[in-house]
Amino acid sequence: METFIKKVAGEIYKNNSETLSDCCIVFPTRRACGTFTEELAKLLPKPTFSPAILTITDFILDQNELTVPHNLSLIVNLYQVYKKDFPELQFSKFLPWGKFILNDFDEIDRNLVDPHSLFRNLEDLKKMDHLLEYTDEQKLALDSFLHLFEKNERSELHENFLGIWEKLSELYDHYNKALEQKGFAYEGSCYKSFYEKLVSGKIKFDHSKIYFAGFYALSESEQLIFQFLTKEGIAECFWDTDQYYDGSTDQEAGKYLKKNKLLDSEYKWNSNYYRDGVKNITFTGVSERSGQAAFVSDLFIEGQSASKWNKDNTVLVLGDETLLLPILNHFPENVKKLNISMGYPIKASKFNEWLNILINVKRRAPREFIPSAILQQFLNHSFNVSLCADNDLRKELFERSRNDIDLPLSESAIIFDADLSKLLLSITSSAHDTFNFVVGMCTIVSKSIEEENEKIIIQTLIENLVELKGSIEAELHLLDSEDGWNLIKEVRNSISVPFDSGDGSGL
Repeated sequence: METFIKKVAGEIYKNNSETLSDCCIVFPTRRACGTFTEELAKLLPKPTFSPAILTITDFILDQNELTVPHNLSLIVNLYQVYKKDFPELQFSKFLPWGKFILNDFDEIDRNLVDPHSLFRNLEDLKKMDHLLEYTDEQKLALDSFLHLFEKNERSELHENFLGIWEKLSELYDHYNKALEQKGFAYEGSCYKSFYEKLVSGKIKFDHSKIYFAGFYALSESEQLIFQFLTKEGIAECFWDTDQYYDGSTDQEAGKYLKKNKLLDSEYKWNSNYYRDGVKNITFTGVSERSGQAAFVSDLFIEGQSASKWNKDNTVLVLGDETLLLPILNHFPENVKKLNISMGYPIKASKFNEWLNILINVKRRAPREFIPSAILQQFLNHSFNVSLCADNDLRKELFERSRNDIDLPLSESAIIFDADLSKLLLSITSSAHDTFNFVVGMCTIVSKSIEEENEKIIIQTLIENLVELKGSIEAELHLLDSEDGWNLIKEVRNSISVPFDSGDGSGL
């Protein structure tokens, strides 16, 4: 079966073989862009200038003079505006609520909803369920929030929530203005701005033809942008689907196809593969992760030896990310080509373990005693062992901690050289100090370890922390050291380190 992206490449090349460089092809993801580039290259008989191949986000942001900073930077900037009305609120308390507000602002703008009408009163909150696409978890949170206001007697907490909600319209205006003054924006506002400029004739494209491919669940702004450009004759959309999805009103998986106003009965590549395609389905029950990983490896070896599988046309779908490393460790050595679409699971890395220990230790004052259990983890972690300047002393301190003897960091830090010991004992009284401390520690550790994957993860964290710190430099004075630790953990949790799949081939 020919893939969708291969069909798109063939169609675009057939219609634009002499003018490829004047075209722009837009996909939902970078991975799709990379795959399309490979498929298009196979069709070219000679070297030629490439068309522009962009993700939808890059396509939108290319027409915007504002920068979209790190998501946590957007939340810190929101906190700065929010704090003017609620000066007593600590950042650590605001962070979860700030994520919710920022997500709402982003969805409001992506869907071209009038924010002032939406926030006018609590009744508008009930309309959000159909104006915005929330997950089941978010809908439950909204229902719980609404329930607070249905009680006859409101507590002080209820009144505070009501006061916050009544200020959201004002907060939306002040926040967007503050971001604009700094040259920042969040993605949703860029989509809204793009659409408004487009319909007012303020956007001019360098491309003679724009192709949108593979878009199904469209926001209101995306749908109207595509609709405007197709009506103007500038753009064309490619879709493929199966009658299994769009041929039945009972099939929930096809709801976005049915809602798509751009689709008509003549759109390309509507197949009936699910019904007519040959299927061979086998169920096997395997209980443990290690057993599942071994089973997959055996299955792959069997398929290779019997020539049942073409590795470039085979997909392995995992139930969750914790299965990835066991499966990679069980794969036979002769499997050289893997095309892994998910990021490296940082939670399974030694670096994540080390960073958690470091934060637990460093949150205490230099002379405050560290519980023996945490101290043992600190002294015995492989990263710290490799950094140790006095291994005999480290072993001695470890044995003391095993006897439930708590020790202060000031006594434990002397196992390292003078510079590292000084950094460990440095005062972290602000978020600025906390960032500098973690970046300094990560830099030292990265130079001392040999595992390449761990080095890549550490370097990715350093880059993200430096980027975030640079974008919130003016706001750092609002944050204390505890806020700094919380931000660092948020950055760590948001990091995804992609696998390099080279040319995109392989299982």
